[in-house]
Order: sequence, then structure tokens, then C-alpha cells
Amino acid sequence: MRWRFLTVTVICYGLTILVQRVLRPAIDAPSWVALLLGVAPSFLYGAGFVLAAAAFRRLAPGYAYWGAAGTLAYELLQPFVAGRTFDPWDLVAGALGCGLALAVVERHRRQSPSTAAVAATVRAA
Repeated sequence: MRWRFLTVTVICYGLTILVQRVLRPAIDAPSWVALLLGVAPSFLYGAGFVLAAAAFRRLAPGYAYWGAAGTLAYELLQPFVAGRTFDPWDLVAGALGCGLALAVVERHRRQSPSTAAVAATVRAA
């Protein structure tokens, strides 16, 4: 278990609830702040979902990419779900959140020693 990824995931989901329930209702005039608060949940959800998939060591590293694909598919399928609306800015924000999280996951994967290298070191000792 990668606890750092899981911690950031919980923080992302907590911030999503804060933005949706507290901050967005407090903004009454349309402005750039309202636009940012409008797409912030998609950004945070995208990043959190990818990091949640990467938090578990037993899952293959590719699950983070499947998490990103699922997040973007969810945004694209919203016009076909009753009661949901499609916003292209949500798709952009979700893609940015997923991309940032995937960059973090890939950097972590490249910097951490591989399982095979660790196993070879243990066998050699």
C-alpha cells in the first residue's frame, strides 16, 4: 500500500466535497473564480481516482491508466445519463487532473527500486 497516494486521494475527495457543498454555493457572481470552482471537482476527482488506483501495490501499474480512462469516459458519457449535463471544461479539468496524477505515479515508479532488483539484492545477500 502506498499510503502517500492514499492520503492525497482522501484529501482530494475531501476538497471536492468542500468545493461542491461550501465554496460554490457561496459564489454568486459569474467570474473566473466561479469557473475555477465549477471545474475543480472534476480536476480533484480525476487526480484522486488515479492516485487511488496507484495506491495499491498489488495492482499492476497500468491500473492507474485505466483509472484515468474511466474518469474521462465518465465525463464523456454524462450527456447520456439522466439528470447529468456535459461541460467541456469539466473534461479539460478531469484530463489535467488525471495527467498530473499520472505524472506523479510515473515519477514515483521510476524512482523507486523495482521489485525484481530488490529480490535480486535479497537473494545475493
